[in-house]
Amino acid sequence: MKLFNNKKNKSIDCLIHSSILDDQKDLFVKNIIEPALKSQPQWWRKLKVHMIKELGEEQKLNVKTCPAFIELFKNSYIIKSPCDWMFEAKPGEYWKFLTSNNNLAQAEDHNLDLQMNSFSKGNVFNFKLKLPMTIKSSPNSGATKLVYTQPYYHNYKFPLTVMPGVLPLVENINVNLSVNYSYDNKKHIKFKCNKGDVLAYLYCTEKKLPNINIIKSKNNNGMGWFINKFHSSYIDNLNEKQ
Repeated sequence: MKLFNNKKNKSIDCLIHSSILDDQKDLFVKNIIEPALKSQPQWWRKLKVHMIKELGEEQKLNVKTCPAFIELFKNSYIIKSPCDWMFEAKPGEYWKFLTSNNNLAQAEDHNLDLQMNSFSKGNVFNFKLKLPMTIKSSPNSGATKLVYTQPYYHNYKFPLTVMPGVLPLVENINVNLSVNYSYDNKKHIKFKCNKGDVLAYLYCTEKKLPNINIIKSKNNNGMGWFINKFHSSYIDNLNEKQ
């Protein structure tokens, strides 16, 4: 009979390009993804819990005691931009994307009318930002589910909307770390994203946020570094882990 549960905490593997120097790999990953508790928004760090202690007064608290905020920051990763980039979309025109480093940020789009049966009647367009990293569940970690949400509390002025969805990671299939955005095609949007700006939250459904393992990839050194599509093997492996 076991008196204690010694189950090892889950972890996720972050695979980066083999050209990244060993003494720079931690910083490279940190500049793209890290636990939200290690990069809290400035307004949150400065916020203190205020309580009125006088007899007869109710305790007056702020969001720092709110379970919803605590859970979000405690159990999420933040995705950050590894470089500067520009985005512009004019009504009725294809968006324009300019990056300061094509090895750190690339972009593509999906036709939402075709892929989502014209759910927005052509009013919503897609912009997908691809980052130089693939991720998967670490060995013996099983399936791990990450939920994409808007980085509202870090970057409330961000003009693009994170398309909500769940990214299920499995142990033997790498998937690109990317963010799918939507925007209103009737509006003119133009902005600059700076290196370090928070692009999205990845909320983890596990009881404890998995650790991040950094692995230098030995295979993805060519033009195929960015994976554009999910393959049937990914779906097959995902179904096996449920």
